[in-house]
Amino acid sequence: MAGLFICLHPSRPSLGGTFAPRMKTVELAARVVGQGPPLVVLHGVFGSGDNWGTFVKPWQDRRTLHLLDLRNHGRSPWDGTLDYPHLAADVARYIEDNALGAVQLMGHSMGGKTALHVAAYHPQVVARLAVIDIAPRAYTPHHQAYLAGLRALDPPTLQNRAQAEERMARHVANVGIRQFLLKSLARTEDGGFTLRLNVDALEANIGQVGIAMDAAASIGQPLLFVRGALSDYISAQDEADIKARFPQAQVATVADAGHWVHVDNPAGLAAELEPFFGL
Repeated sequence: MAGLFICLHPSRPSLGGTFAPRMKTVELAARVVGQGPPLVVLHGVFGSGDNWGTFVKPWQDRRTLHLLDLRNHGRSPWDGTLDYPHLAADVARYIEDNALGAVQLMGHSMGGKTALHVAAYHPQVVARLAVIDIAPRAYTPHHQAYLAGLRALDPPTLQNRAQAEERMARHVANVGIRQFLLKSLARTEDGGFTLRLNVDALEANIGQVGIAMDAAASIGQPLLFVRGALSDYISAQDEADIKARFPQAQVATVADAGHWVHVDNPAGLAAELEPFFGL
C-alpha cells in the first residue's frame, strides 16, 4: 500500500505504564507502508521516520511498517519536554490508539533507548524488540557541533540549499553528517525553508538523550542488540553488562558499519534483524 502520514487525537495523558499517571503525550506522525503484522520503527536524534524508508522497503510484503516521527522531529508536534519517559509514552499511545496490539519494535540510537523504555514501562504493547547501536548506559553529550550547525541555518533567511550547506559546513565538517542533518530542511508553501526539528527543545534537553536507563527497569520480551563493528556506542564491556542485565538478550555485530548501521551495511543489518523478527 502507498505511504500514508497519520496523526491522531489532541494531546492527552498516557494510557498506562509505570511513569507519571498524568504524563502529557503528543500525537505522533507516522509513515505507514506495507501489509501484515505491525513492525514499529523509531529513528535516532535529529532524524525522522523517513530515514528508514529505504532500509525497510524489502519488508513491505510481510509487515505493516510504522515509521514514526518522535516528538520534536519530522512532522510530529513540538514540545518543550524531551526525555525517555515522554518519548516512550508517546510511542505506547500511538500503538494503543491504532489498536496494533503487541508489536515488533525496533529503534536506532535515541530510538533504541526509547524502545527499551517502551518495553520496560509499557510492556503490553511490545512483543519483541531490536535495539540498534545503543546501550542502556549513559553517554556524554557530544552533539554540540550538530546543534550549532542547525542554529546557523536560520531557515527564514536561506536562499537555496547550497547556502544551507555552506552555513552548516562551518560547524559540521563531515559531509555525510551534514547531509543527514539537512534532510530535516524542508520547503514551505511560499517557497521558503523550514526546519523539521525543534532545535530549542533539542538544545535544552540534549543531556536527556544520553541519560542511562534506570537500573531497576526490567524487560522480559525477546531482545536483540545490534552494533556496528566500527562504532564505539556498544563496547565489549557494554555487551557484558547487557547480557548480565538482560539474560535473554542477543548481541550481534555488523561488519563494516559505524553508528549509522542501516546506511553503512544495510544487508548486514537485515541479516541480523530478519531472523529475529521472523521475516
